[in-house]
Amino acid sequence: MSMSSPIWLIALVPWLALVIWLLWGVRRRERVPFLPLWQGPIEGPRTRRSVRPPPAIVLALCAALLAMLAAARPRIDRITSSDRGSVGVILDRGIGMSARGSRGLRFRETADEVASVLRAQVGDCPIDLLTVPGGAPHHIRLSQLEKLVHEAAPTAVDAPSMLTSAIAEQLTESVGPVVVITDQQPPIEDPRLIVVVPRSLPRDVGITGLVARRAAIPQVMVTVFSHSPAQAALIRISSAGHQVEKSVDLPGPGARRNFFIDLPELGQVISAELEVHDSVDADKRAWLVREGTAPRIEPHAVVSPELRRLIGAYQRARPPSDGSTLLPIAASVTGLPKDGPGVVRPEAGESISGGIPQAAHHPVTDHVDWEHFPGPIRFDGNAPAGWERLVWIDNRVLVAAHPGSPKQVWVGFDAPAWTGSADFVIFWTNVFDWTGEGGEMFASHSMDEWTSEWQPADGVAAGLWPGLYHRGDGALRAFNTPQILVASDPLASWRQRLASLPILTGRGMDVTHWAAVAAVACAGLAVLIWGRHRARIAQQETDRAVKSAHA
Repeated sequence: MSMSSPIWLIALVPWLALVIWLLWGVRRRERVPFLPLWQGPIEGPRTRRSVRPPPAIVLALCAALLAMLAAARPRIDRITSSDRGSVGVILDRGIGMSARGSRGLRFRETADEVASVLRAQVGDCPIDLLTVPGGAPHHIRLSQLEKLVHEAAPTAVDAPSMLTSAIAEQLTESVGPVVVITDQQPPIEDPRLIVVVPRSLPRDVGITGLVARRAAIPQVMVTVFSHSPAQAALIRISSAGHQVEKSVDLPGPGARRNFFIDLPELGQVISAELEVHDSVDADKRAWLVREGTAPRIEPHAVVSPELRRLIGAYQRARPPSDGSTLLPIAASVTGLPKDGPGVVRPEAGESISGGIPQAAHHPVTDHVDWEHFPGPIRFDGNAPAGWERLVWIDNRVLVAAHPGSPKQVWVGFDAPAWTGSADFVIFWTNVFDWTGEGGEMFASHSMDEWTSEWQPADGVAAGLWPGLYHRGDGALRAFNTPQILVASDPLASWRQRLASLPILTGRGMDVTHWAAVAAVACAGLAVLIWGRHRARIAQQETDRAVKSAHA
């Protein structure tokens, strides 16, 4: 049984006190003459208290109890574990929902409030719980929801696409309502979808940008965004064993400000830390790691499937950044930019079966075993005039490089038996590295870009919390927190929507009217019996008076 208005049950306290007082009983009345009371004590049996209240009083107490129950709107639930009408709950524990609220983390506070409303509406109903990000669906009872939610850890991920996918999947696989606990506005609209937002908004001062530059005096720029009334904070920058602290005045709520801090030296890793009291911990630190830049490769010529797969693997292992060099692959020299790098990959023509390639010492030809090159070879021997030959067989040029700047390479051969070897990968990696003019820069990545090949270096939850991550080949990368975007509407009428859903109303038997009718019936019987009881007592008193007079 559940109660829709349990506040009325407070009236049980005075009702219980009245019952106890009535059950305590009163002494029986005895009519005695007045004068004999002055003649001394009268010996006799002690009068006992009566613990049997009149039936009219019992009926009146029952009427009051039933009236209180009717006011609380009782409901007998009939939901079983096999009921198809379970309630889907999607819990967003992203960076905004993982902020602290008035009593705890925002997603925990809001989930407790939803559980309270569901418990009052439908009792211990079945729940399909899905947490975002991560976590497999849990098919539980409502009584287990609080434990699972409080065991869920906060995260620093802001993945609206994950939330949208979870909502679409839940709406497809279920027939009941879907309650989404989030501070974002999902792009999906459905009459069964109920978005529950936290009551409180987070107060946050966080690092949203970190940039470093090498100059005569190395300098770091820290971008701080404020969504808090706090006015001052401390910024601490660490790198290469040096640490610099600076007290700063924060921007006003909703604004951002750049702060420049000089360092004696920049090492491989730069760490920035912000000391200020607010609701969010994840964006108080940020990191930069010195990385090599990779070119952005764009094939404009017809390339073999093997080379296309290698280009894809190269770009995944060395993702280009906004500052990466554009490296086109053209079919002829005329297709290359005049002042930029590029690769010429003409269509191979004539085949030769003999000869051992010879190679000049060059970054493009290094670490390749040319002496055991497998044939046959198809090639176009017309290398651009004036270009430096790098690989050749007799007088036929296979690979040539543009002298000076820009860095351009002509690759005029193909060998089908060579595409499955390690030398094929090494050669084309050399071509892309050299022509792409990769350099070094300080870089960081958002938590949304994390992939499973990167593992945390300091023991944090992989992919869910910012920090330094390493890869199996020893590469190091910094993953920082994305900026918190909160679109909360504390006045949303989700309670009324949840209570009015057809799948929740009418699933049990509402006994409010039955309790009210029973209360009126008990009250009427109490009045009727009380009148007869008073008449019987009056008659008994009259009989005792007559008997006393005759005595």
